[in-house]
Amino acid sequence: MTRLAHHFSLKPQAVSAIIPGARSTNQLKENVAASNRIGLTEEMRQQVDAVRARWED
Repeated sequence: MTRLAHHFSLKPQAVSAIIPGARSTNQLKENVAASNRIGLTEEMRQQVDAVRARWED
């Protein structure tokens, strides 16, 4: 879910940064991986982008 949220939040050009929180080392590692676009398949990215595109109309 973290990786989906990061991709969803960082995709629009109007967003230059997000500030994720972390309560544990594991959460921090997940945030870093998500910000580096690790862990989402291309198909998942395309699905998120398709949902966002419908909202922009």
